[in-house]
Amino acid sequence: VGIVRAFMKTLSYFCKLSKTCIIKDKNPHSIISQYCKKWKQFGCALIQFEWSLYPICKLINEANEHYFPNLTSIPKFSVARIMITFWRSKVLAKIETNLMDAFAQILEEERAEEEKTGLENIQFKSLNSLVMKPRSQTGELTKKYPSNRKLIMLFGQNMADLSINEFTVHTIG
Repeated sequence: VGIVRAFMKTLSYFCKLSKTCIIKDKNPHSIISQYCKKWKQFGCALIQFEWSLYPICKLINEANEHYFPNLTSIPKFSVARIMITFWRSKVLAKIETNLMDAFAQILEEERAEEEKTGLENIQFKSLNSLVMKPRSQTGELTKKYPSNRKLIMLFGQNMADLSINEFTVHTIG
């Protein structure tokens, strides 16, 4: 019970910090970029916890099947499902409007750029060419956010992560 409380407290603290970091800057590129970074960090922790606590989850699921054989146990108990639900309620639900507004603004910028340059079809290049890294004369980065295309792609992937079907959440990692 103490371990569960410590886990939930740590999870809650991380989500609170993530939410604060994501919305501290009103720049849409910063909001989406920070969200992608925080989700990636959270996802790495999710995978680690899922693997580390798999034996406990397996025991819980086996006990459920043994004591309640007539009840459908799908989806089965998993730490990943708990963490994703936690992220949705503690982070995404509270900043969803900010995220969607920022995403819409980035999409609009990308569309305007396409119209300006006369491109009709977007063809994504390799991941490395999507990040714009112009350097100043001193060699420092002059742009601190990924390109609009990369942000659009990353944000789409991150939102898809949250939309994982309940049956496949066990295969994360």
